[in-house]
Amino acid sequence: MDSVDASFKVPASRAHFDLSNKNLIFLQNFQARKRARSSLTRHTRSLSIRSELNRVTVFQLLRPLVQAIQPWLVPFCFFSAWTIVGLLGWSVWTATRDTIARSRQMHRIPCARCQFFTSDYHLKCTVRPSTALTEEAISCPDYEPCASIYPANRQTLS
Repeated sequence: MDSVDASFKVPASRAHFDLSNKNLIFLQNFQARKRARSSLTRHTRSLSIRSELNRVTVFQLLRPLVQAIQPWLVPFCFFSAWTIVGLLGWSVWTATRDTIARSRQMHRIPCARCQFFTSDYHLKCTVRPSTALTEEAISCPDYEPCASIYPANRQTLS
C-alpha cells in the first residue's frame, strides 16, 4: 500500500505550480466577471437615471391636470361612495322583497292540509302525485281539507 501512495505523490514544486495556476485562472475569471458586473451596473445606473428623469417629467406634466381636477375630486368621491351604499341597500331590499314573495307563494300550497296527502316521500298524494307539493298544486281541483294536519289526528270535514 505504501508503494501505491508513493506513486501518486506529486513533487512539491509541481503541486505549487498547479495551485498557483488554478489561482491565476480563478483570479482572471473573477476580474472578468467583476468588469462585466461594473459595466452592467453603469448601464443600469444610467437607465435608472433616465427613467427617473422621465418620471419627473411625467409628474411635472400631470401636476396641472391634478390641480385642475382637485376641486371636483371630493364631491365626486362623496357621490360615488353614497351611490355604492345606495346600490347595496337597494340590492338587499330587492333580495328581501323577493324572498318574502317566494315564501308567500310557497305557503299557498295546500297539500299539507289535504285529506289525500300521505306524508310519505314515495307517494305524497294519492290523487295527483306528480303535482304534490309544487306550485301547480295551488289550484288543485281535488283538494279536500282535513280537520288536522297531523296524520294520526286526520278526519275528513264532512
